[in-house]
Amino acid sequence: MISFTVLKTKLVRAKLDQANQSVVVSSTMHRTFTKQHWHSLHQLLTSWRDNLHGIRGQVGHLATAQVEMARQMQQQS
Repeated sequence: MISFTVLKTKLVRAKLDQANQSVVVSSTMHRTFTKQHWHSLHQLLTSWRDNLHGIRGQVGHLATAQVEMARQMQQQS
């Protein structure tokens, strides 16, 4: 499965030879991350993490509200 993952990145061009159970690489592209790239990636991942924490908190509040509403409805019945 590693072969497919590498091919999806488009950093490697290759053909899978199933008959000979081999991979023929036709070209590769070198990718270098600068400090700015790492900083941007860090900011993006931090933002995603913070957003997910916020969503998790909101879903928790909704779940609590639904449980409370169900209790109140049950008590009224």
